[in-house]
Formats: sequence, C-alpha cells, structure tokens
Amino acid sequence: MITANKLQHITLFRENQRISLRAFLRTLLGQPQIAQTKAMKEFLTLGPILPSDSDVEDISRRKAMDEKRVVEQKEFYEVARKRAAELDIYMEK
Repeated sequence: MITANKLQHITLFRENQRISLRAFLRTLLGQPQIAQTKAMKEFLTLGPILPSDSDVEDISRRKAMDEKRVVEQKEFYEVARKRAAELDIYMEK
C-alpha cells in the first residue's frame, strides 16, 4: 500500500502524456461509430501484454496518484463552491 506521504516523493515520468492519452481514448470510445469498429477492438484487445514486476509496481503508484487526484479535485470543488456562495452573499449586499 502506498501512503500519501510516499506519493509526494514519487516522480512519474510521462504522467501528463498518460493522462492525455487516457482522455483521448475515452473521447474516441465515447463515439459509437469509432468505438464499434474492428480496428478499435483489435487495438484494445489484440496481443495483450503481461506486465513485469516493475510494471505492476508502476501501475500501483499511478493508481494511487489517480486516487489522490480525485481527492484533491473534490477538495478543490468544495472550496470553490464555498467561495462562490460567499461571493453570492457579497453581491447581494
């Protein structure tokens, strides 16, 4: 298990590209005309790889970072919601 303290000291190379690629694939898969093609199915399923021990460790670190990002995003939205409510009160005065 990776703790939050350990996450602060982890460097994940190419993390921005991984996040961008995942968003791009989700966009593609959100379009039935693309998602249901033979080419997309083959791309996603043909020739699966078996991860090495270091790959499994890397996957674990990246999942932990994703979970941390979700928590931070929720905290950010809560702060933004509170500030927006404060601004509404201020504007009403």
